[in-house]
Amino acid sequence: MQKELNVISTNPAPTRRARIDRRAVLKMLLAAPALGAMGWMPSASLLAQAMGAQPEGPELGYQPDGSVFTPQAFNANEFATLRALCDRIVPADAQSGSASDAGVPEFLDDWADWQRGDLLTQMRFGLAWVDAESELAFQRSFVACSAEQQAQILDRIAYPDKVVSQDAQAAEFFSQLRMLALCGYFTSEMGIGALAYVGNEPQSSWQGCPTPALTALGVA
Repeated sequence: MQKELNVISTNPAPTRRARIDRRAVLKMLLAAPALGAMGWMPSASLLAQAMGAQPEGPELGYQPDGSVFTPQAFNANEFATLRALCDRIVPADAQSGSASDAGVPEFLDDWADWQRGDLLTQMRFGLAWVDAESELAFQRSFVACSAEQQAQILDRIAYPDKVVSQDAQAAEFFSQLRMLALCGYFTSEMGIGALAYVGNEPQSSWQGCPTPALTALGVA
């Protein structure tokens, strides 16, 4: 899952980016009919509790710059798993950093703390499922697994058309998390930079679509 974004632009990158209300973006996405219809099985809350996913209270975590971050919605183990999953969804590449480099896990913790209710329970269920399956398969947490072992777990839930019925609920969790992580990343300063997007910025003049872009589209 690489960030392959071949953007052709002759305009210089702006020195100032427009601020985006990321909570509002997520709220609109979660209100979409497709997500509302996705639904969750009633057993999610019970399974999350049975697997020990309910946090006892906030614990310290650490941001990429070394500063202390205290999760408000997840406990330390859940947050570590969330961070690892986000980095599997948006890994670092030659173009830009990973989801955790952009602060996506912290953003999702803030969002989950803001939403609470069933959605937070669903996320805890998914995080607990990933760790439980890692323990069953490799006798270690998801965070402690190798990249290959993590891929084996996620391959079961990352491709909806290949998911077996017993993994269906976890696959729904991962589909939602993937959407949230990508939304969080591409509304961050790092993610917008990776897109090379120059929208919502005043331009001194308009020169039309660049010739290289028109050529690439076959309409020059």
